[in-house]
Amino acid sequence: MLQRLALSIVLMLSLALASSLAQAAVELSAASSGASLNDRIELLEDVGAQLDIADMADPAVQSRFKPANGRASVGQSRNPWWIKLTLQRTSDAPSQWWLEVGSVTQLD
Repeated sequence: MLQRLALSIVLMLSLALASSLAQAAVELSAASSGASLNDRIELLEDVGAQLDIADMADPAVQSRFKPANGRASVGQSRNPWWIKLTLQRTSDAPSQWWLEVGSVTQLD
C-alpha cells in the first residue's frame, strides 16, 4: 500500500511538472531541501476508488482538485486521496528529487 502511495505521488509530480495547473508552481532550487509544501498542495478524494493514474491527464479530473488550505492530513477515510503539487525547477536545481510524506495512516 505504501509503495502504491509513493508511486502515485511520484507520477502525480511528473504530471504536475508537465502541465500548467491552477495552483502556482513551487519553484525548486538548490536550496529547496526540507521545504514544507502543505500550503501548496491540492487534494482530490477518490470516492469508491474509481480513478487511476491515467485519469489524472483528464482536464475534468484535474478540475476536481481543491486547495488543501494548509491541511497536512485528511483524517481517516476509506477512500483514496490524490495529492497534486505543481513544481518548476530553476536552472541550478538538482534533476532528481525525493518527496517525503511525513506520515500516512492506512485503514484495514
